[in-house]
Amino acid sequence: MKRIAVLALVLCTLICAVPTAAFAKKGPFKDLEDGKWYVESALYCYEKGYMAGTSDDTFSPNVEMSRAMVVTVFAAIAGADTSAQEYSHSPFGDVPDGKWYTGPVTWAAKNGVASGTGEGVFSPNVTVTREQFVQMLYKLMLFLGVDVEYRGGKAYDAFCDADGVSKWAVTSLRWAAENGLIGGVGSREGMPVLNPKGKLTRGQAAVFVRSALLKNLGGEYPVGRITLGGTDISEFTVVYGSDFADKPRESMRESAEFFARAIKNACGVELPIYKDSELPAVSGAHEILIGITNREDAGFRGVGRSGFTNPAYIYEMRGNYLVLTCPENRTGAAMAISRFLEDVCGVTYYGN
Repeated sequence: MKRIAVLALVLCTLICAVPTAAFAKKGPFKDLEDGKWYVESALYCYEKGYMAGTSDDTFSPNVEMSRAMVVTVFAAIAGADTSAQEYSHSPFGDVPDGKWYTGPVTWAAKNGVASGTGEGVFSPNVTVTREQFVQMLYKLMLFLGVDVEYRGGKAYDAFCDADGVSKWAVTSLRWAAENGLIGGVGSREGMPVLNPKGKLTRGQAAVFVRSALLKNLGGEYPVGRITLGGTDISEFTVVYGSDFADKPRESMRESAEFFARAIKNACGVELPIYKDSELPAVSGAHEILIGITNREDAGFRGVGRSGFTNPAYIYEMRGNYLVLTCPENRTGAAMAISRFLEDVCGVTYYGN
């Protein structure tokens, strides 16, 4: 069965605070602004060979994504040889031989990843909508052998405009929402807006692609085992501290549970979780400290990162401890968790 080659991880024996400069890279593209939500996804897709720039030094993240562009990206993800003779002549009257998109369109049609728009045409230059893109992404996952079975959840129903999704796209949009692959584009009356008919940009497409490929959709462990300070992560216990005043009780417990769930889905390791007051400190114990705990000394270094209003979060090894915290609030502690998972493990979202 086909599977996505998700990630080749270089294991780190020591996790250190990472300087801001490490995240300022733009690749060859001058139009990727530091701190923008699409930068890391755009670079990921470029470095993996899934998306090329629109010129030698531009990525054009705000340019709308055409149907031809989409199938070209998907063919690259699948590792298809679209220059093969079998893909040289498409079944669509508006996809002539010899175009840059002829092979990808033909490959997508033959493998059930994309169909035409009716009456024997593919409409290669038409901008794809959000629901159309997700529908094709869903079909790509089927082609790759990924399990796309719906297992329940309320994320899709939370969108205020879910009733505006085309009937043919409901299954794929529900799958994407429940797996955290698609979020809102704002809110209305306190509910997120899905905007299924909205036009998709190249930046949005890159985020979709990266989220789908780095998430444990197929039931495999995309990262595998990692070491922290030379010790396998399975030897660690998650310990969370007191709640910050800006959030309700048990908020740090939720953050600890999120981290443990992420590690389980990424590495296949189930870590125990304790509140610091429930587990006495033991010399030599290997622990992952979430928030401000009773194990900590003063003087932790903050990790600055451009584009964030409160970059003073921390992740680093301190002896036997991996510290994931912020001196001021839960938001910063949650950012420390997210950035550790993304920067060190190389993955973004890990599911329920």
